[in-house]
Amino acid sequence: MRILLLLTVLLTACSSTGVVPTDGDNYMIAKKSAEFGLGPPIKAQASVYAEANEFCGDDSVETVNLNVRNAVFGRQGSVNLEFRCIDKVASSSSTSINSDAEMGKANTVSESSDQSRLLNDRYADLERLKRLLDDGTLTQEEFDSEKAKVLSE
Repeated sequence: MRILLLLTVLLTACSSTGVVPTDGDNYMIAKKSAEFGLGPPIKAQASVYAEANEFCGDDSVETVNLNVRNAVFGRQGSVNLEFRCIDKVASSSSTSINSDAEMGKANTVSESSDQSRLLNDRYADLERLKRLLDDGTLTQEEFDSEKAKVLSE
């Protein structure tokens, strides 16, 4: 009986939701840590990022929200990652809004950070369009049209 209980705990301990679509182009992965003890669930956090990177393929993973619940005596740690897949060209020039999340700290999205993210997304889009214009991929007319769309959002 104890072996069955231990096996059940171990199987559910490292369970993951897999990639779940949320709103718009955002996705979520939640995972419990298989480790018991005190401290952050480092392996679970690495695992959800690996799963997100695999899901996004050639695109980059942008963290929208990361919640990490440390393990304490009698409670497993857990990680909830909300993310979106973005074009690597656009992500290479944008500033990191979620630097705390990337460093493994819990990040709570607030209304002000949503506005900041929107401004940074627009800035990254404009930088990407400028590079495409400079590379000759876009004509000046196409650039002006796309720029107007970005600024009107």
